[in-house]
Amino acid sequence: MKIAFLSNGGEAAKEALKILELHHADIVFKNNGKRVVRFPEYDLGISFLYTYKVLPDQLDKPWINFHPAPLPEYGGRNVAYHAIMNNSKVFGGTMHYMNEEFDCGEIIDCQRFSIEDDDTAGELVQKSYRVLVSLLEKYALPISNGELPKSTEQSNTRYYKQEVLDDILCLTEKQKKKVRALTVSPRHYAKVIINNKLYNIIPQ
Repeated sequence: MKIAFLSNGGEAAKEALKILELHHADIVFKNNGKRVVRFPEYDLGISFLYTYKVLPDQLDKPWINFHPAPLPEYGGRNVAYHAIMNNSKVFGGTMHYMNEEFDCGEIIDCQRFSIEDDDTAGELVQKSYRVLVSLLEKYALPISNGELPKSTEQSNTRYYKQEVLDDILCLTEKQKKKVRALTVSPRHYAKVIINNKLYNIIPQ
């Protein structure tokens, strides 16, 4: 089975590609995070953290997407942010077939993990990347041997559109004054403790 492999070019994607190569997958095309519009002949497409939409004219062939969040709860963008803001108890990663709608294809597998009280969005993203690598590892051999994994029909995905997130926290006048009073760049900064995790408040 000839495979086209699209990714964001990051470390998790490089690890995923290495796993496929170790299983002697016939990878006829791979990219490093750029938008792709032309492909050589292939039988299966794999989108591993690829940040662009695969063009509809390619979806007459099977495509598997690796989505860094559990589905159907968290489709779309900024999903780790929304998981924390929604007080979700679990997060994860999903392997699913693609169709013309974002993150709505039939699910092959989804692995979840508990969200710790002090997890940041960045930490949830990194944990979800590790889940995606382990999912690919689980299915790499049959895929490399030309076997398409079985799937289950997906229920309605909750989709979060891409948006600019407001990342300014509002402080009281007294708190603002204290931050200024404790800022002695670059030797010392005001700090805040959130769920036992220490954050420096560093001026831009």
